[in-house]
Amino acid sequence: MGDASDNIPGIAGVGEKTAKNLIGEYGTIENLYNHTDELKGKLKEKVEQGKDMAFLSKQLATIDINANLEFSLEELKFDFPLKNSARKMLLNLEFSSILKKDIFMYEAEDFSNEIKIEKSEKKQIKSEIIDKIMLDKNYFDGKILSIVFDDDVYFFNGETEYKILIKNDFFSPGLSFDEALKFLQPALCDDGKKLILFDRKKIRGMLASCGIEHLAKSDDVMLQKYVVDYTQKELSLNEVIERAGFEVKTPAYSQYLLYEKYNELLASENSMSVYKDIELPLCDVLYEMQRAGFKIDVQALNWSFNVAETADASILATIAGPFAYILVPIVGVLSWQLAAAAVTGFIAKENVVGTLAVCVVGLENLIDTEELAMLEGTGAEVAGILAITKIAALAYLMFNLFTPPCFAAIGAMNAEMKSAKWLWGGIGLQFAVGYTISYLVYTIGTLVTAPAELNVLAAVLGGVAVALIAAYIVFLTLNTNKKLKSEHLAKA
Repeated sequence: MGDASDNIPGIAGVGEKTAKNLIGEYGTIENLYNHTDELKGKLKEKVEQGKDMAFLSKQLATIDINANLEFSLEELKFDFPLKNSARKMLLNLEFSSILKKDIFMYEAEDFSNEIKIEKSEKKQIKSEIIDKIMLDKNYFDGKILSIVFDDDVYFFNGETEYKILIKNDFFSPGLSFDEALKFLQPALCDDGKKLILFDRKKIRGMLASCGIEHLAKSDDVMLQKYVVDYTQKELSLNEVIERAGFEVKTPAYSQYLLYEKYNELLASENSMSVYKDIELPLCDVLYEMQRAGFKIDVQALNWSFNVAETADASILATIAGPFAYILVPIVGVLSWQLAAAAVTGFIAKENVVGTLAVCVVGLENLIDTEELAMLEGTGAEVAGILAITKIAALAYLMFNLFTPPCFAAIGAMNAEMKSAKWLWGGIGLQFAVGYTISYLVYTIGTLVTAPAELNVLAAVLGGVAVALIAAYIVFLTLNTNKKLKSEHLAKA
């Protein structure tokens, strides 16, 4: 086996389970290759073909303890908290573990009374710790309010950054989380303020779980960043602050600076409408969907969320059952297991093998569920366990090869075609081709090899379905050709 994270190739097709067995039996790579004559079938072929990669992988994975170093271990020591330049370098290198320790050390430091944060010019803001509420003080007198929920709660009102200490036990100073929310609730529900958050959907869920249903209209820095600076990686607020060069000690003020920065980018890139008219409303829709969930009529489906006595009584069998009838003309039998594997194959084709290994008793001995490949045995053995003929197994393989590959590929098709009509047309065409080819393979192959085993009724119904598919494709082709000719004549 290899290690993709370290670019160690390993032997293609040999997974962790098989590799452990080989090392346990032969001890070393050298000894394994001295006894390849003891291996059998596909495994022997894979090991012999991967010899060069095996020895290269060993060389790459072996630590060189004789390397000449131009520095000492003492010179590599460093102290927390790190300098900004060091933090930026570690962020770029994705050394997240060290950065987490650095943030912890920041939290251990005193929250200073005056902190400088650099933007285009240096600006000083006041900062205070709240461990008890002073009733005669107005904490929310500004027009803006940037709030950050972390181990403690931070908020910036336009002039001052406040840190509400959240106590973890009875004796610690500070407020309980419920007390902090009760203190913040008037500001959180005030539609007259400009409220700035990070991950509005998550915060709405948190507030709802604490009994606060209403949240004022607010901006979401996470969504702003998603629109103007998509990195394909979910970052925490602290990581975003670090990458922007702001200060993690005052996260609420830094969040406000990020809001201003992203607002300028949204305006300059003419993306403000995408953020305000699409992303923000969609955030609320997704929250409501997540909260509502979906309901299942268990009685109507005759489902019981207990361990099924047999696989045939499982929920998977119930879902896959109707699809099994569609596959009868191409495999000759009614099998929910084959249907279930084909359905899960639309997520990723390797799921076909994995699902069969789980659903069909006896097949797990012929399949490496980690590598999702055949371990040993022949096609006849697999077909026998599946209770289908070798021709039916070949037809089933054709069906899975020619139908839509996976949801990711369908997403790529959608991005390229940019048309729901052409997208569904392409998916339908792939299904039609896959079904037609697999039907012809099974029907013609069975007629040639074992005509007595052909399911005549299923073959007739499948033939009608294939004829209708072919007729519809011909109709669409002729109709499109006619339209193109008409448009050409009109232009001429």
